[in-house]
Amino acid sequence: MQAKAERIGESLKLALFYRPEDDAPRAPKQLRHLVTATPHVDLTVHHTAKGVSDRFALGFTKLLRWCADTSFAKRYGHRAIVLETVAAVPGMVGATLTHLRCLRRMEDDKGWIRTLMEEAENERMHLMTFIEVAKPTLFERFVVLAAQWVFYLDFFCALPRQR
Repeated sequence: MQAKAERIGESLKLALFYRPEDDAPRAPKQLRHLVTATPHVDLTVHHTAKGVSDRFALGFTKLLRWCADTSFAKRYGHRAIVLETVAAVPGMVGATLTHLRCLRRMEDDKGWIRTLMEEAENERMHLMTFIEVAKPTLFERFVVLAAQWVFYLDFFCALPRQR
């Protein structure tokens, strides 16, 4: 079991610290510029909040960041567990809402339900990988449960108003 966790940890480390430039010599000459070209993003620029909704979003993001920093500190695997559980919620809610809408309207979903469910399943598999690496404590499991409920209800209640 320990060897399996170490292999998963090594794979995770490779995935997190992957640099496209490392593959540049192996790429075909015609595609090498695509591998080595990285977009320039100036991380020092921060746009000022305009309006009440921007200030609310910024404040809420800072609050969540503070909670994550306080709770998990340098335990990035544990932080990733919470993020992966939240990442699975939009796909599941989207599939549920699409399913219910198609039932009401008696129309075909054009493959969207399956696509959204596959996205939720993909995020679940990421979660299973992180659980093998970082064993979550009882408190972290409670945080996951609370985060899932908050985000699920938020997406479930907020999305229908936008359609």
